[in-house]
Amino acid sequence: MEVTLALLADAANISQEGKLNVLGSFNNINASEFPCAHPQMVLVTRFEASRAEIGQTKQLEIRLIDPDGKTLGTLSATFEVPGGPVGQGVSMDNILPLVNTAFERAGDHSFAILINGETKDEVGLKVTHSSSKAGELDDDDA
Repeated sequence: MEVTLALLADAANISQEGKLNVLGSFNNINASEFPCAHPQMVLVTRFEASRAEIGQTKQLEIRLIDPDGKTLGTLSATFEVPGGPVGQGVSMDNILPLVNTAFERAGDHSFAILINGETKDEVGLKVTHSSSKAGELDDDDA
């Protein structure tokens, strides 16, 4: 099983026709103070499985990793690879809502995507410190 798409976005959905719709993909957030929490985002992934994997049970794990490599949080789930069109592999889109995700400090964070304990992909997220809020002037601007 491979990860062929992985990104962070403001929102996403899958239409009735099976189209994956993604709104506001990003890889940077700003915070005026730390620790902070990002109110809402989604981790969008697409998994591709071979015909031989149909019916197998897989363990999915998502780890939020800080700039020092420390795991800040883990989400895990078990799923069975569904059947697909005869003679073809399977593509599975997944939208994971992340609400009030906490960050202890600024720096390069990542969401590691593991399947059966093996890292398949990582989505980077740079968390930066913004010294002023929108509309406020810094001392240098006055």
